[in-house]
Amino acid sequence: MIPYSQRNPVWAGLELGKSGLKMKDFGCLVTCLAMLLEKSPDIILNLLNKANAFTDKGILYWQVAAKTLDFFFDGIAKQLPSITYFPVITETNHFAKKGIPQHFYILLDGKNCIDPLDGVKKLNPYNIVSYRLIRKKVDIYPARPLEVEVRSTIDMTKKEGLIDKIMGVINSGHEKTAI
Repeated sequence: MIPYSQRNPVWAGLELGKSGLKMKDFGCLVTCLAMLLEKSPDIILNLLNKANAFTDKGILYWQVAAKTLDFFFDGIAKQLPSITYFPVITETNHFAKKGIPQHFYILLDGKNCIDPLDGVKKLNPYNIVSYRLIRKKVDIYPARPLEVEVRSTIDMTKKEGLIDKIMGVINSGHEKTAI
C-alpha cells in the first residue's frame, strides 16, 4: 500500500464535488480510498466527482462510490472488524474540539496506521469512533496466458511420472493402447 497525504500539492487544491471543500482540508476519506484501492487520490477524486458521489457539503454517498470505484461497501461498524476488512478505514473524532467532527485514516493491523494528514505510517495516536467496511472486488478466475496453464499441467504430469510412461508406450509402437 502506497501511503498518500491529502496535502500533496498535486491534489491538495482539488475540490470534493461542488462543495467548495479542498482535498488538503477535507480529503482524508478520499485519500484513504486511494490507498486501499491502489490509485492516486486525484484519480479517485476525479472518478467520484464525475459520478456526483458527494453531497453539496462534501459528504460521500457510499453506494455511489462503491459502484463507481468497484468495491463492496458493507457498512459502518463500531466494533473492531474481522481481518477480512484490514487494512480498514477508521474514523476518529480527535479534531472535534477544533471544529472538525470526523477524520478518517487507515488502521493497518489494530495498532499501526497511515494518517492521510501526513501520509506517514505510525502507531495509532487516535481514539476510534467507527470503521468503514469495504472490500475490493476480486476476480476469482483471473486470466492467465495459455502457455502458463500448459506448462503447469506438464510440470504436474512430470511430477507424477506420467510423461515417462506415455513416452515409453509411444516409443514401443503401442500408441493406440496408451490413448
